Amino acid sequence: HLHSFAILDLSKGSNNVTRLMRELFKSLRTHHVNLPRIAGSSDNLNMVTDLLTVAGSPDSPEGVRKGVKEAVERAKDFFLYDRKGCFSRNRGWFETIARTPDGRLVECLVIQEGPDLSVMMKQNKEFDTHEFKRPQDGDDKVRRGRLMVKIKETDKRIDPFDLNYESGGGHSVKVDGRVRKVTVDRLVFESDNQEIELGDVNYRTLWKLPVHQFECPALIFVVLRRNDARIYEMAKLSSNFQFGVQSQCIVLETFEKQRTPAQYCSNIALKLNTKLFSKSSPSLAWVANSGVWLKECETMVMGYCISRGIGSEGVSMIVASATITESFMNMTSTVKILKQKLDIIPKLVMKEITISLASNFFNQNGCLPRRVMVYRDTGSEGSFGDILASEQEGIRLGFAELLKSGMIGRFECPRSPSCIGCVFCTPKITFVVAQSNHNIRTVPSERMEGRNVNVPSGTCVDNREFIAPQCSFVPSFDLESPPNDAQVVAFEDVRQESFDFVLVAHGGLKGTSKSIFYRVLLNENFLWKASPNCSQLSRDALQQATYTMSFLYGTATKAVRQVPVIQYSKRLSNMTLAY
Repeated sequence: HLHSFAILDLSKGSNNVTRLMRELFKSLRTHHVNLPRIAGSSDNLNMVTDLLTVAGSPDSPEGVRKGVKEAVERAKDFFLYDRKGCFSRNRGWFETIARTPDGRLVECLVIQEGPDLSVMMKQNKEFDTHEFKRPQDGDDKVRRGRLMVKIKETDKRIDPFDLNYESGGGHSVKVDGRVRKVTVDRLVFESDNQEIELGDVNYRTLWKLPVHQFECPALIFVVLRRNDARIYEMAKLSSNFQFGVQSQCIVLETFEKQRTPAQYCSNIALKLNTKLFSKSSPSLAWVANSGVWLKECETMVMGYCISRGIGSEGVSMIVASATITESFMNMTSTVKILKQKLDIIPKLVMKEITISLASNFFNQNGCLPRRVMVYRDTGSEGSFGDILASEQEGIRLGFAELLKSGMIGRFECPRSPSCIGCVFCTPKITFVVAQSNHNIRTVPSERMEGRNVNVPSGTCVDNREFIAPQCSFVPSFDLESPPNDAQVVAFEDVRQESFDFVLVAHGGLKGTSKSIFYRVLLNENFLWKASPNCSQLSRDALQQATYTMSFLYGTATKAVRQVPVIQYSKRLSNMTLAY
């Protein structure tokens, strides 16, 4: 759902901005993005686009900031406050997402009564929208009811959420399974299945919220004349960090050069589907096969990187991302900044990161993961032991603290009541270091014909005779004896094998495609069943899961070099360091 939007034109008055936005909205509809209710038809959408477009100056940071501010304020005036009267004239309401006082994110319609902003929630969340008094009931009796719409074509009362806008100021609604045009007659209250006229009662709304609790605008479109990194960074800084609004930059010059402009707009729509994801509006850029093993039970894939500042007194920035849906495309992220340079994350810091990511996973799914796959970006061979001792133990501590907090009921470790986290009471962990700086090159054994002279996407090298000389660290996969009351069961065949592999997930035309060397330091999902229906994470299953996840990066239509959880972490760290 794209409930509302703002438009900032930094192209210095190009005549093609209107055509660009028209093509983009056409592609958004093709990608099943629901546009604002008021923009139900093409004519309405063109009118809304013209009213919301703000021309800004790209010549200075202050000019960009002022442009973003004006675009955001204009969007709020149009959607939230209905200053242009579009909603009131069309007898409708602005639909958006709001945070209620108890912390819930709900879809709602905005009701403006005087200077206050109130909300009407969907019937399955909160039926009543108003409370009122009828003269015949006396002064002490207060009744509650829901605002409904009466239409002339039928005697039925229509819920405002079911009313859609049509061009020319009309409406449509689904009646008896068919969409038909209707004429709004009047508004009434429904209370105890009775119809009460608004003019017969004194009423007031039940749910009043401050302005900052509403999502408006949901996103700001920034139109750039050309691909200028300086203007791009200024626009992102202003929208994301100063005004807290997601942004999507569009390069007008690229759009104009396309033979098929719709293809460029379609690529933008893929990004927007990922950015518009929320718990109340789950969206995907595309549906891809993430592999059988990942979907067997609740699994969280986590990735993180360490970025360092410049200079001897720089900082270390730890950025972590984790998947929170079974599609493995939607992420949650967290950032920790330490005022020291380090190569290994302290145990307590890793614990805080894990609690943050796992809490968001719980909020999305209502449960904690049973299995965790961890991908760490880079790491020297000599530090693998310390990485396991500090970072993997920190992840275990984080899950143990969440379980002890009573998040999913009473918790007790079968090994010991004083246990601070072990394989028998916390999710099973597979810990992988993704080394990008190595001296391994993968090239075809025979000369390839045509432009492509690289190995194809998905090339994997796991030959033990080749891998072993590259590795001095040998992990241990010993099977512990479980306590008597432990609920976990070991797999039958747990003979030790090598899990390390070299993977070229992406394709390449020029140069030599650089592979990622995945070093598996711990694989509890090979040893223990996280649930009765779980299969073993063998070497082949791990390679397949890693490769298929490379196609789940929302801003790229092909496989990326590293798994997306690391890609997103690196991207966020670059943004944070820059801003």
